[in-house]
Amino acid sequence: TSTSTSTTTSTSTTPSCDDGNPCTFDSFIPGTGCVNTPNPCDDGNICTFDFCNNANGQCLHTPTVVSDGNQCTLDTCSAGVVSHIPISCDDNDACTDDGCLPASGCSHTQISCNDGNACTVDTCLPASGCKHTPITCNDNNPCTDDSC
Repeated sequence: TSTSTSTTTSTSTTPSCDDGNPCTFDSFIPGTGCVNTPNPCDDGNICTFDFCNNANGQCLHTPTVVSDGNQCTLDTCSAGVVSHIPISCDDNDACTDDGCLPASGCSHTQISCNDGNACTVDTCLPASGCKHTPITCNDNNPCTDDSC
């Protein structure tokens, strides 16, 4: 008499769920199947636009555009807060009228120091502003009455 023994071996293999996209987390869930979850690449900073580079799977975080289009503000994003802070256009020149135009930015218009008096020389000094220096009308002739 001969006796034979038969052994059955059962092996379970997990299917490959690789979708070929380096920007997904690939997994197999029994009863569900393959799950390909996008990598959000979220750095937790509201001041960046977060995305995954499909070519290599690298997360990129580019600064969020926060410009309000106004050349008279400094636009920033810090700690999740967008700010549009007015800039100073003061050029520290008393001979200019400083202003700001939203479309073009700072402007510095030369002021007029003309006081309308023909008996003064009108000048402008950047540190102090307009100066009206009287003209000397003395012709050194004692026979004339000098005036301006």
